[in-house]
Amino acid sequence: MKKLSILIVSVVLFGTLALRADEPAAAEAAIVKDTKEMKLQRNTGSFINVSGGPALILTEVDMGNVTSGEPHFSGEVNIGYEWISKKKIGFGFLYNGYFTGVGCTEYTGMTIVKFHERWGLHYFAPQLAGRILLKSPKWSLRYALGIGMVMSREVATSGEELLGRNYDYGYGTNMSFGIEFLVAQNVGITGGVKMLDGVIYQRYSGQTNNGRIVRVDLDFGISFHF
Repeated sequence: MKKLSILIVSVVLFGTLALRADEPAAAEAAIVKDTKEMKLQRNTGSFINVSGGPALILTEVDMGNVTSGEPHFSGEVNIGYEWISKKKIGFGFLYNGYFTGVGCTEYTGMTIVKFHERWGLHYFAPQLAGRILLKSPKWSLRYALGIGMVMSREVATSGEELLGRNYDYGYGTNMSFGIEFLVAQNVGITGGVKMLDGVIYQRYSGQTNNGRIVRVDLDFGISFHF
């Protein structure tokens, strides 16, 4: 009887130790699962992105005889929407605006006309968007590819006098790659690089010319998740 009691106690003790040994592994597995679900939850759903930064046009810009200002280098802004599925890929829409102003001089016979020209380059595009999850749930990589419409708007003024407006249209493509860091549960700060390649059909004196614009942007902004 004494030997049986010792055997029963040994079995119970061994079972208790085995269960306790499994507890850390089970807890670690639960943490890993929660971390993966947290990453997925924070990187899927709807996002509104607002960003901007410096931009550089790599191709030639024909704005006449420019005497001041730099049409190739200025600032740009982005407003976008994205929906990301649980497969970490989805769709979205992007608006991008590039704005600059230059001083120009035009010679007409013996007359010299000095004027200021404001130029806005607007881009509207649906796009394919995706996320790449990193080890930390606060960090993620993001990318997007799109094709859309380009609109060029030029306004020439001399003092308070409006000399003319011109609108030209075309098409373009965009691709971007960046990173996001979550500063709150539904708010992240973003940084990245974007390239836009567009063709604009420009009308001069009844003729249409195709002007290509290739631009590189550095974007810094904020992202809202809901």
